[in-house]
Amino acid sequence: MATTSVHCPKCGAINQAQATSCLQCGQSIRNKNLRAGAFSEDEQPLQTKTRITGQFELNHLLKQRYRIISRIGKGGVSAVYKAADNQFDGRVVAIKEISQGNLAAQELAEATEAFTHDVHRLAGLVHPNLPRIYDQFTEDRCWYIVMDFIDGKTLEEHLHDARDGHLLLEQVLQIGIQLCTVLDYLHTRQPPLVFRDLKPANIMLTPANDLYLIDFSIAHHFRRGQAKADTAFGTPGYAAPEQYGSTPPTPGSDIYSLGATLHHLLSGNDPSETPFCFAPLQSCPAGLETLIMQMVDMDESKRPANLAAIKQALQRIAAGGQIEMALPGVLQALPSPTVHRPTTSPGQIPPAPGIVAKQIALQRRPAPGKRGKTKRVYEIVVGNRGFSLSRRKFVIGMVGLVVVGGGITWIHNTLSQKSLTLYTYSGHSNWVYSVAWSPNGKRIASASFDGTVQVWDALTGGHVFTYRGHTSAVNAAAWSPNGKRIASASSDGSVQVWMAATGERLLTYRGHTGPVKAMAWSPDSIRIASAGDDATVQMWIATTGRPLLTYRGDAGSIKAVAWSPDGTQLASAGNGDTVQQWDATTGDNIYTYTGHTSAVNAVAWSPNGKRVASASFDGTVQVWDTLTGSHVFTYRGHTSAVNAATWSPDGKRIASASADGTVQVWDATAGSNIYIYTGHDKDFAGTSIIAVAWSPDGKLIASGGGDETVQVWQPG
Repeated sequence: MATTSVHCPKCGAINQAQATSCLQCGQSIRNKNLRAGAFSEDEQPLQTKTRITGQFELNHLLKQRYRIISRIGKGGVSAVYKAADNQFDGRVVAIKEISQGNLAAQELAEATEAFTHDVHRLAGLVHPNLPRIYDQFTEDRCWYIVMDFIDGKTLEEHLHDARDGHLLLEQVLQIGIQLCTVLDYLHTRQPPLVFRDLKPANIMLTPANDLYLIDFSIAHHFRRGQAKADTAFGTPGYAAPEQYGSTPPTPGSDIYSLGATLHHLLSGNDPSETPFCFAPLQSCPAGLETLIMQMVDMDESKRPANLAAIKQALQRIAAGGQIEMALPGVLQALPSPTVHRPTTSPGQIPPAPGIVAKQIALQRRPAPGKRGKTKRVYEIVVGNRGFSLSRRKFVIGMVGLVVVGGGITWIHNTLSQKSLTLYTYSGHSNWVYSVAWSPNGKRIASASFDGTVQVWDALTGGHVFTYRGHTSAVNAAAWSPNGKRIASASSDGSVQVWMAATGERLLTYRGHTGPVKAMAWSPDSIRIASAGDDATVQMWIATTGRPLLTYRGDAGSIKAVAWSPDGTQLASAGNGDTVQQWDATTGDNIYTYTGHTSAVNAVAWSPNGKRVASASFDGTVQVWDTLTGSHVFTYRGHTSAVNAATWSPDGKRIASASADGTVQVWDATAGSNIYIYTGHDKDFAGTSIIAVAWSPDGKLIASGGGDETVQVWQPG
């Protein structure tokens, strides 16, 4: 493998591949070989010195015209300053500084042309909810945009400062109407402009209640070493599902983001914590909940047609008089607030009966926070049952308990066991979608939305190499059972097979017509089954790519596929809320399992092949018999969508990962909870745990997700 240069994650300076700390600022860069900043020897850029943004001091003069007053924001490759324009009597402006990074000469020319084109187009926009652009220029390896300085706070800051964690209904309606106005203006330009990253952090509100869309995020087009725009763009939770594919976003994508934003403002529930899952908005005005839920429909064709129609609906609701607000909070996202009794399904775990609010004990405890800081979380406990909340959600939740009154549905056991987190791997720059141990347990491969698969030492967490063959998010990666190869499936529509020891690409399979969401090796390492948005499972020879069979029994996008241990059958599932069990030779359907009420995210066979566990958006993991197709039991320990489930190698336990930020380990026979891991950073932009895998000896678990890390830990 070619050696690489490594960008410092703090200041952006280039360091040698083997460096463990930045020569420029001293920041640790171990395992920080981010895709956007690493280059192979044969593709080193001509311009090798990166301009660090955000370094100007007070009164620094830009372009012999703009005097720096203060720095008001700093991102990965950009910064924003407050400045005075000396040519216009000290008019206060905002200046966005964007690093040109390590672009080669040709890339820099292309990026500069695209940058200039975008800025000129934005400068032509005139709307009361958009900041005006006055100037753009290049200086010292950075681009600069001069625009209106907006004196106010973002809606994210307003939410943070709100006593109950949400805004008033009347205020949200007026915000929604203003957002519809400006977004409709953008969408009706020729050609239409799509904002692509609508969220509270990108919406500014002045003291006079004037609203501005800020940060068209040109910086995201020009990441280090990347001259063209990102294929997928947006913030998890607010971004529409189609933004994760290969097609450009549309005005419908902005409608989804607007719905997610309005839901967050009304409920206080951050959608980045549970992407694509929105709790009911209780006691809303007639039609408002229906409207918002239509806006966040996974199917773009089912969303409202345009912003003008949404604006009219919000105006009608706003004119409806006094409205009684709901008490929002964490309990609204839970199942019905009653104590569940055992049902006829064997093995289901009922919560303790007769629990009432006055029996609740409160504890505070420290927990790991963002960037190594410690935060306080609250546990509401009865006996050994309880759940953890941040301080803000605790306040909201306690208000909700008054409404609950007679009982509460328990989230999970907070058993008195301590986890042993061995280490955290932080090499990825975006959400981790898949983790897989090598058959000998010595290495781990992790796949990410950042477009890479990273292979690293399972004992130390030391980075071994990064595979960069894909051009979009990598949704799955798996070792061949003989340990010689790795296959990876991507939203670029391909499955790539490569050498596990070196990363040398052996084969690219392009049989799918859309993003590939799942893949699995046959137990004999000869065949691969891959599945995706084209609603097919395709079986093919791993060494040649020769197609063997195409299965079309699932409805909609297929998110999961798994081989039986003997290689004679497969299970597949996806948006159709069923699991199909079928013959690997003929493709004939054997059973259709229909126990779920929402899309199925994962399927896993037990080591003995007698049972399958399926994990779903409905918040459950369901175990069923592969010989009869009959339901065995349902595990209900999670409070949000379950993204992954896997059996321990001895078949005695199951680990499930969820958007509620936990990995839960439970008995595979009875469904009783054994241990809950909460080590991932819940203060990060995304708390969802997406991937989980047991080590081959069953002693350790690796889990990854929205906090962009993989954590290796011992379950209890």
